[in-house]
Amino acid sequence: MIPPQHEAIAEPEAELDFLFTTEAHGSSGLEHYLTQRHKEINRKYDYCYSQLTQVFGRLLYEKRLRENELRGLREDKLKSIHSLAKFLAEDAA
Repeated sequence: MIPPQHEAIAEPEAELDFLFTTEAHGSSGLEHYLTQRHKEINRKYDYCYSQLTQVFGRLLYEKRLRENELRGLREDKLKSIHSLAKFLAEDAA
């Protein structure tokens, strides 16, 4: 069984299985898929120091990061992370 914080990883694996087994997509379909996923991941998980509060906020919202894993961060950083997670949750509702 896949741990909850890694469930999102299983989804792309299913997509890749489909792309590899579907002749209609061919190699250009796989190349397009991989290029799009690469861009999405780069946008989503920009690990520049200045972007870490946004990355942590998204991970917290997606339940891929737990509150206790944020221990040790300054209060202003925690506030920014929680604010983004709350915004994403409200936006999704």
